[in-house]
Amino acid sequence: GGFYFGYYLVIYNPLGYPVLVGVLGMNKEVDSSKINTTLGLINFLFPIGALVSVILGGRLESKLGRRIILYSGEILALITLVIYMFPNIPMICIARFLSGLVTGINLESYTIIMAEILPSKLISIGNALAFFLIGLGILMGLVCQNIFSYDTLVSYWRIFLLYPGLVSIFRLCSFPCVMPTETPEYIMDTHKDLEKCKGELIKAYGTIYTLETATEMAEESMQERANRNKMEVLGYIDMFKKRYRKALAASCLLAFLYQFCGVNYFSVYSTAIFDDMAG
Repeated sequence: GGFYFGYYLVIYNPLGYPVLVGVLGMNKEVDSSKINTTLGLINFLFPIGALVSVILGGRLESKLGRRIILYSGEILALITLVIYMFPNIPMICIARFLSGLVTGINLESYTIIMAEILPSKLISIGNALAFFLIGLGILMGLVCQNIFSYDTLVSYWRIFLLYPGLVSIFRLCSFPCVMPTETPEYIMDTHKDLEKCKGELIKAYGTIYTLETATEMAEESMQERANRNKMEVLGYIDMFKKRYRKALAASCLLAFLYQFCGVNYFSVYSTAIFDDMAG
């Protein structure tokens, strides 16, 4: 999911002009305003799709399960690739919005699943791997214009949009082995029969731990859930309470600094910026 996010976030930076000018026949001089507006729309729809999926994804995963949403994200990614193949602006806009949906689904699902399955000591490694794949996707997207000529990008633009689908196919094939069961949290949310719940938890933990350890962790998880049910349930408004203010402020500050540094802007518009500077 991280590679998909990074690649499709930036791919219309190097492919913007080749597709709009070389494939769709826009004139770079006469239609410059239209080209800039279209590129802005294409890039704008990606985060909008991600925002929609993040808002809806949590509730859907709670109702339908983590695995169903995870599979749905990859299937939608493959459908989106088909839509990318049609060289017209409406289809490109639809594909960009759907790419954003896929990105939100993948990242949200990955974060939830990682937190619910992996040992706490390995979560930081999982996060580091996710950011590495995001960075790799950005690099692979941006480097296209440095390796390949403009004419090559125009001639093989479908290839540059299509090949990340191999990652989705690999992920779909690996899911039955990597995640054969639901996460422990979802199992405890949906199973009222304690014995059946314990059996499912042992299967879930058994994908990572030995049978003995998986049994112990299943019992511990059920006990923790029983204790948690007796505790006060926190809502969104509780994040503004005094005990959480420092953590909230730190999180908001990090998000602000990430956006304020302008890295996303240059990732998406660097080609247009340097072309304008060069005249």
